[in-house]
Amino acid sequence: GLIAIVLSYLVFKELFDEETGLLTAALIGLNIGNVYRTTANYYRGDAFIMPFMLAAAYVYLKSRKEESTTHSVRNAIAFGLLLGMSSYFWNGYLFGFVTVMAGIATIAAFYFYKNNENGLRNSLIFSAVGIGTGLLVEELGGLVGIITNRESIFAYRTFAAPALVGLTLLLYFLNKKVRLNKEQRKRAFLALLGLGALLALLNSRMIGQFIWKTTLISTGETIHKTISELELPDYKLLWATYNIILYVA
Repeated sequence: GLIAIVLSYLVFKELFDEETGLLTAALIGLNIGNVYRTTANYYRGDAFIMPFMLAAAYVYLKSRKEESTTHSVRNAIAFGLLLGMSSYFWNGYLFGFVTVMAGIATIAAFYFYKNNENGLRNSLIFSAVGIGTGLLVEELGGLVGIITNRESIFAYRTFAAPALVGLTLLLYFLNKKVRLNKEQRKRAFLALLGLGALLALLNSRMIGQFIWKTTLISTGETIHKTISELELPDYKLLWATYNIILYVA
C-alpha cells in the first residue's frame, strides 16, 4: 500500500506536474483500505496488484517519447513483466489486463489523429512485445500452479490481445502509407472511439455483473459513521472506502 502511494506520485508527476503528483499521493494515502489491506496480518490481492499496475503505467509513460527501437523493446519487456507478475496476486487480474489494453488502443488512436509516427511505433511495440511478455509470464504462473482461477482467460487471449496488435499495426501502416488531412484523421479517431464504446456496450452485461457481484456499489452504504464513532475498520468498511477511492481516481 505504501509503495502504491509513491508510484501514484511518480505516475501523475509524469502525466502533469509535481504538484498534481503530490495531491494524488495525498488522496491515495488517505485511503485506509489501500494500506491496511497489505499489512502482514491481512492479505487482499486486489491491493497487492496496484503497485505492479502503477509501475507498468509509469514505464509506459516514460517510454511514450522514446525514439530508440531497442530502448522501446527493452521498456516493453519490463512493462510486460510487471503486468504479468500482477496476475500472481489477485484472481481478478483479468480486468487489469483488459483495462491496460484498452488504454493502449485509445492512445494509439490519438497518436494516429495527431500524426505521431513515433508514438504509434511505441504503441505497436508495447502491444506486441509488452502484452505478449505479460501473457507469457501469466502462462508460466498457470503452468507452475500459481494461478488456478483462469476462467474467461480465452476472452483476451483469442480476441483482445490479437485485436490490439492488429489495430496498432493497422494504424501504424495507414499513418505511413496513406495521406490523410487533419479532418479525416479526426473522423477516423472519433470512429475508433465509437467502436470502442460499442464493444463496451456489448459487454456491459458482464461489466455490470462484475460490479454488483463484487458489491462495488452497494457496499458504499456501509459508510455512515461519524468521526466520534470511528473504530478499527472491518471488512465492509475497508471494501467501501477502497471502492470510493477507485471512483475518485
